[in-house]
Amino acid sequence: MLPILKAPHRIFFALGALLSLLPVLWWVGSQGNLFGTAFSSNVYLPGAHMHFMSYGVLSAFILGFILTVFPKWLNFASYSLKHIYALTILFVTSYVLSMYGVLYDAHIHGIGAIFNALGFVYLSILLTSSFIKVQHPGKMQPGFTLLGIIGGSIGSISYALFMFQKQFFFYELSYSIGMYFYLFVVVAGVAFRMVPFFTSCVIDGYTMDRVPWFLPMVTIGSILKVILFMMHLSKFYFLADGFLLVAVIFQFRRWKFKLNQGIPLLSMLYYSMAWMPIALIISCVYSIITLNTGVANVYIEEAALHALTIGCYSSLVYAMATRVTLGHSGQKLISPTFINVVFYVFQLCAISRVGMGLMAYVKPDIAIKSYMSGYIWILCFGVWFLKYFPVYFVKRFDGKEG
Repeated sequence: MLPILKAPHRIFFALGALLSLLPVLWWVGSQGNLFGTAFSSNVYLPGAHMHFMSYGVLSAFILGFILTVFPKWLNFASYSLKHIYALTILFVTSYVLSMYGVLYDAHIHGIGAIFNALGFVYLSILLTSSFIKVQHPGKMQPGFTLLGIIGGSIGSISYALFMFQKQFFFYELSYSIGMYFYLFVVVAGVAFRMVPFFTSCVIDGYTMDRVPWFLPMVTIGSILKVILFMMHLSKFYFLADGFLLVAVIFQFRRWKFKLNQGIPLLSMLYYSMAWMPIALIISCVYSIITLNTGVANVYIEEAALHALTIGCYSSLVYAMATRVTLGHSGQKLISPTFINVVFYVFQLCAISRVGMGLMAYVKPDIAIKSYMSGYIWILCFGVWFLKYFPVYFVKRFDGKEG
């Protein structure tokens, strides 16, 4: 059996590595008019971009991680490879059809969205089944993470409905759930457990301290944000964002949060999480400006969104995928210097995209060039791809299985 077929993180991290480049190359090319009229499929481009990034790129890495750690969190045997392969078939089919369809045929892109939804439903059923069957005292954190995954299923189904029903309601539902519930709750759930755990592994005397009401508050705040988005009440976003910000601040204090942890692989996690309160603060500012002026400035809203999606979600994927790849390939948990440097260069991708959004509030013409942050993304994930993509196809360096 090929090494890549032996473990879910190998399969889905390899897919994530590919997806971190292909949809972004397409997006930058389409926004920069690099393709001319060579590719035209009548797909709603912002919608396809949203779907690729939230339910494709980031989700591939989430799949690889969740399918690896969920059994460990609940202390049961790993998932059967037949389930892993079934998920692989569904998601690979989704990615191929969606990518081909966005270039040539909107109908095929829609079929790809259906396979994506089927994959999410299969994943949700698989995780829910094991969650219910297993007797374990510590189910809170896996439970809220599972709730986020189920939200991802609803969001993915909504996008498929949008592709065939052409009702913008379904797109908005998919967008809001993907950005503000599915990814936010899953990232918060994973960080809640793994950030203090990883910290305790390398810093002597560190005590893992978690706020017990953090995940319930995150879930409530995320649901409120989705409701406000769907009701087009952006002027009241500060209610949800402020609620979430309080929860995040309290949890960060328990973590004894500081950016420089002395070990690059750990510091990356803290730099990634630092973007979460930044995104919430920018969104609060956007909301208050909208409430005071009566005018919703989309550029500030997008700045907050990309602080969350690029700054927090994507940086965390880079950091976590690097750590898991090293550990599960039997290598020392010491990231190469150039991989560390690339991570900090990647922060320029987030800074530039967020900065352009904020500057566009004063000078709207700047927004036209916002896609150029994608070049930094391609450079950074391109380097990461070249370094780690081959690792998924070779045996563990320590001779163990997996």
